[in-house]
Amino acid sequence: MVVVIVSPVTHKIVNALNTVKDYHFIKSKGPRCFYYTEGKEGDAATIYKTKKLIVQLIGAVYVFEAYGIYNGMIDLFSYLPSEKKDNNKYYNQTKKDISDEELQAWKKENNIV
Repeated sequence: MVVVIVSPVTHKIVNALNTVKDYHFIKSKGPRCFYYTEGKEGDAATIYKTKKLIVQLIGAVYVFEAYGIYNGMIDLFSYLPSEKKDNNKYYNQTKKDISDEELQAWKKENNIV
């Protein structure tokens, strides 16, 4: 699963999460950093676990938010059902935050199946 962390202090978060074995840095784009993790618990639980981990690593002082990915876009509306997301303009843009091809190339390059 791809987890996106949005924060004005992404450099601190990147440095902290790079020390954790289960989180693999994909890319950083502005105030967003993209990480890959197995996420065996499900999307919501993985995002919650990521938030707790960041607080443990750098403290609760820094402002950040964590999201999943849906159809290559940051899942800002995770509460919506898939049927609504499939019809939503935001999730169907041609310019993606992270494309499937980009993610597959990164996985192949880093030997992650």
